[in-house]
Parts: sequence; C-alpha cells; structure tokens
Amino acid sequence: MDPRKAVEDSRAKIDMWIKVKPPPAHFPHHYTLPERIEDTPEIIKKFLGPAEDFFRENNLREFFAAFPRDCQIIDAACFQDQVEELLIKPIESLYPIIINAPPDLACESLISAAYGMLQLYLWHDQVNIQPVPGPEALQVAGGIAQRAKSALGRAGKSQDDWLDTIIRVEIVLGWTQLRAGDIDQAIGHFLYLVGWYMAAEELGYQEVVHKRYDDWLHALYAIVDMGHAPRHQAWISTAAALLKNLRIGQRHINPFRIEPVPRTSIGSTLDLHLQTAFVDQEWQRGVQRLGDKSGFVDIIATDWFIHARFTRRGENLSFKSPLPQVNRPAPPGERPRGTYPLNSTSSLLEPVVKSPDGKNKGHELTELVSEWHPTGHTSKRVRWVSWFQTAKVHQEGTRWTWNFNWKANIPTFEEELWRVVYATVFAKVIKAAEAAGINHLIISPDGSLTAMPHHLVRDPAGRRLGDRFLVSYAPNLNGLLTILDADELPKNGINAFLIEDPRGSASLAEWECEKSAAIIGAAARVIARKDATSDRIKAICVGATILHFTGHAVFNWPKPEDSYLQLGGDGRLTLSDLQSLKLRPGALVFLSACDTGRRTISGKRTNSRGIVSALFEAGAATVICTLWPVHSIAAALVSTWFYENWIGQGKGRLESLQEAIQRLREASYSECEQAIGERFYMNGEKPFEDEYYWGAFVLYGAW
Repeated sequence: MDPRKAVEDSRAKIDMWIKVKPPPAHFPHHYTLPERIEDTPEIIKKFLGPAEDFFRENNLREFFAAFPRDCQIIDAACFQDQVEELLIKPIESLYPIIINAPPDLACESLISAAYGMLQLYLWHDQVNIQPVPGPEALQVAGGIAQRAKSALGRAGKSQDDWLDTIIRVEIVLGWTQLRAGDIDQAIGHFLYLVGWYMAAEELGYQEVVHKRYDDWLHALYAIVDMGHAPRHQAWISTAAALLKNLRIGQRHINPFRIEPVPRTSIGSTLDLHLQTAFVDQEWQRGVQRLGDKSGFVDIIATDWFIHARFTRRGENLSFKSPLPQVNRPAPPGERPRGTYPLNSTSSLLEPVVKSPDGKNKGHELTELVSEWHPTGHTSKRVRWVSWFQTAKVHQEGTRWTWNFNWKANIPTFEEELWRVVYATVFAKVIKAAEAAGINHLIISPDGSLTAMPHHLVRDPAGRRLGDRFLVSYAPNLNGLLTILDADELPKNGINAFLIEDPRGSASLAEWECEKSAAIIGAAARVIARKDATSDRIKAICVGATILHFTGHAVFNWPKPEDSYLQLGGDGRLTLSDLQSLKLRPGALVFLSACDTGRRTISGKRTNSRGIVSALFEAGAATVICTLWPVHSIAAALVSTWFYENWIGQGKGRLESLQEAIQRLREASYSECEQAIGERFYMNGEKPFEDEYYWGAFVLYGAW
C-alpha cells in the first residue's frame, strides 16, 4: 500500500474509534443475541447463563443489562473486534512508515501512532478490562509524541492540519505527564490543547473543531480534576466557564485571551499566546463583584469526581469527592437493584402514564398535571429529584399508575439521593458559608446536576438548603460577571410587556397580567392573547426592560434546542427566536409557565441548553422560571406578590421572589381566595405549603 494512503487510512480509523467507542460511564443497554448460538460471545453466554436457553426457545433476541459493570463487560466484549480493527492494526501499520519517510509523512505517522496508543490506553483504563497497558506504554506514546512535535515545524502542513496535529500532540503529552505525576506539566499541555482548539474555532476550521471535540473535553475535565493548587484556580475557573459555555447578548464568554499568530519563518504554522494575567484578573474581578454576603458554588461532575468550589471575596475553597454510589431501591418482595454512580452523563426521559391494563395512555406527565395535582398529593408521594425532575405517584386498585421511562442509571429516590448530593457537594460548602456570614448562595451546576433543585436538597436533619440561604442560579462565574456588567436596568424608564397566555388555557393568565401591570404602573402594557404572535412579541421586545410571559412551554429532553414557548394555534417561540430578541441590557424576564427552567445537554456533556440560556443570549440579566409543571393559581400569586415586593417596595429581585414564595407557602385558603377574587378547590388549610407548588420557582442571573 502507498505509505501516504496507509497513514490517511490509519488516521481515519483511529478517529472513527473516538466516535464509536462505548463511554466510560456505561448506561443500561439493550443487546441483541446473534441468530446462531455458536456466534454468541463467551462473555454474553456467561452473563446470561441458563437464560440464553429460555431466550432462544421463545425466539427472543433482545435482552437488557441494567447494572453498569455488566454493561461495561458486555460492551468490552462487543467492541473487542473494533479495538483490533480501529486501533491495534492501524498503530502497527504506522511503524514501518515512520522510518525514512519525508518530514510531513513522518510527523503524521508519529502522532497518529502516539494518539492511537493513548486511545487504547485510556479505553483499557476506563473500562478496567484486562490486561491494562502499563504506564510504560503511555511513556512510549509520550516519547513518540515529542518526536512528532519536533518534526512539526518541518512538516509544511496547512494551518488547519497543523492545528489538528498539535491538538493530538498536546493530549498525548498531557496524559503522559499526568500519569507520571507531574501535575503542573500536565495542566500546561491541557491548557495549550484548549487554546489551540479555541484558535481553530476562531479561525473557522470547523472540521478540526468537530474531530477534536472529545480531546478538548478531556483536557477541560482533566484541568478540573487535577488542578487544586492555588496557582491553578484561575485556570480551573476558566475550564468551568468553557464547560458551561454561554453567550450574554452578543458577547461570547471567552475567558482565554488568544492570539493565534502566523509564524512565517517556518511556513504556515502558528504561535499561541495565552494571557494568563488577563484570566486571573477577570477571575478576581468576578469574585469582588459577589459582595460580602454572597458566595458562588461551582459544581462540576466529571467521569471520576464531583467537584464543589466555594468562592467568596477573599476566599476560594475546593472540595473533591469520588463519584458517589446511590442505592436504587427495589419494590417490596423483589431483590435489591444494586448501586449506581451519580455521574456526569446520566439523563432521564419524561415519566409516562400506564393504564390499569398495562398499556400506555400515551401522554406525558406535563400534559396531565391538571388531572392529578389538585387531588390531595403530598410530599411523600411526589419527589422532584436531579435535573430530570421526576415524579413518583403510585395508586392502588383500578386507578392510574404513574411510572417512569428510564433512559439511564440515575436511581430514585427521596432521602437516598438527597443525602448523597448533600454529603458530596454541600456539607463543607455550608459550613464554610455559615462561618463567613454568607446568606446568599449562587449555584452553578454542570452535567447531570444541571437543573436539579439544589435549593430543596436536605441535610441529615431535614433542613432544606433554600430555608438556610437565599439561593439563586448562574451559568458560570465568568458568565455571571458578564450578566452583572450588563445589569443596567434603569430606575426610571421601565418598558414592560406582559403576554397573556396565547393558548387561552391558563385559567388566571388575564388576572395575573392585569394585576401585575397595575403594580408596575403606566409603563406596563398587556398583550392580549389574540395579539401574542411571534412577530408581535419580537417587535415589542426591542428595548424591553421587563418581559412577563404567562402560558405554556414545551421542553424537549432528547433535543433541548427544539424546546419552545407555546403560542396560539401551532405557533411557537423557539430557542432561536428567543435568542434573537433584542431586550434592553439588564432586562428581567418572568416566565410564568411550566418547565421553563429545565436545561439539559445536547448530544455532548457541555453547553446545557434551554429557554433560560436562550434568554441570556438575548441580553436578559435576570430570568425567573420554573423547573417543573406549576399550578396556575400558585404561579399567579407568586408573580403578583413578586412585583409588589420588587416594584412596589423596591426590594431586590431575589429577595422579592423569596418573600413571594414564602408567602405562598404560608398562605391560608381564605387569603388565596381573597387575593384572586374567586373560589377554588384544594385540600388543606394551607393549600400550597407542599414543596411541589412553590419549589419550582427559581431565579437565574442577577439578583
């Protein structure tokens, strides 16, 4: 085979492995048995045991592995042929080409071999499949990568190919130094990898950006996992900001200052300047903007650890815990379900409804809220946990049974998950915050903890975090700084628009909008439902300082970019529509609609998407939203009481929201009826004291 073709083929196969390899955090999987029994891998035979005979006798081909370790073992067996084809053979084919090859071909052969060796090492290391290559194998890969880096200047590569090569060089060298125990050197290589990757973005090399995305992620998570010395703190903050990427208005959060400069003396290669002083200055400025009573809690879940960093003026504390195990309880009489790791990629689809005969009714929980939440539900029967906000309701006899359609391995429920999250994330943070006299926590979660209701997490004594502190949420420290910079809402000149439920199905939407508009004053205008079209909303939002939306939202778990606010008929405000709104800097958006605060990842672990992030991109500084379906009366009361506090009494936005929520919790039946001017029917003297009714309301951004 032609040497150049052999190198291209090897490089393509190694890149293919990145796309097809099983993830280190294994999900419950469905597997298919081969048609012929003799083709069944031994590892699957061992896993199924006598069950394989039952499957084949009944012509069943699919089986389900629910435990991560089982999935890990089965995946390793299923992928073994691909490891041979996509990694081992391509690496072996490169060795003869390295000798006596021209500089560009030798350089590509060297780095492809080193990069392939790294991927083989990492896969064995992650899935713990024997035999695991020893550290010496990685050292060999590092030595080859160093030779490739030395040859890179003579290779005469184009800029895009040069960037692709140097990114692969830095990931190999970073892991080599990491395994050798030189943390500073490893972080240095990972930082340069991130810098080169961002240079590729800046220069528009989309193929490089697409192919090296996983390496960029690995570098960012490695910086977070390993960087704990004080000199690393600015870079950890930078990595966290990049993992939780965001735009504020038209400004892109880009904590690196990058200057990719062509070096014409050695062809079309580039030089890279990372301005570390700028990064440190921005981080320090963000800390100072928190004030004396606020602390920032940055939470990141990697493949191996959960990190919580507590930042306040004059103090920065880091806490690191191995990924915790959560017990998945079994129904009475069934064997234990085992333990599952709380990891960075877990997710859950919407709960589904099953009829007594076992058939799906075909509705999502969000469509059926009005059928069940007024009928005497209690906190013991409903728990909202983790970013997927799931509800557990079980009724006996001929009534409906509400179950879950699980997609991944986060288990339920109740005290177990709360206890684990509190112990791994909040216990030390709360101790430090209370010692410092902090009364406000700004929480910035990542990964599988993105939209978890952290303000409802309980300590062992049952105290909620939100009952001990004011709690708000933010995208990241750099994003929060940009939000605060944009928070220029004037004392005078308020320009407010309140949109009445375009679909006409929210019972108190008209009352809520009219009441809130009266509190805001003459500058407020109510947009009637018949006028609430997409074009009309886009027009009124130009320069708006307050946007209040009543109605309904749809959040798409598998594709969050397809989420939207519902308008009349088939109309909708999509995420791209919301991003394009031209709100006045510092605008407040109040979304009095279900599910508007939900966020999740789109394909990858970073860049959580949702309606909130789209509104920040439109220039909003504060977004008040909901994490799950909300009762229309509760939403109307919280909204109007918020404006009474904020506009009427001049209190802060977060304080105003918290007081409105507390008032709802304590409100008597008669007080609620008097407020809305009509009768309604619910159980209890305090109809909205359950956390389901008030716990959904959260504030993102400036407080």
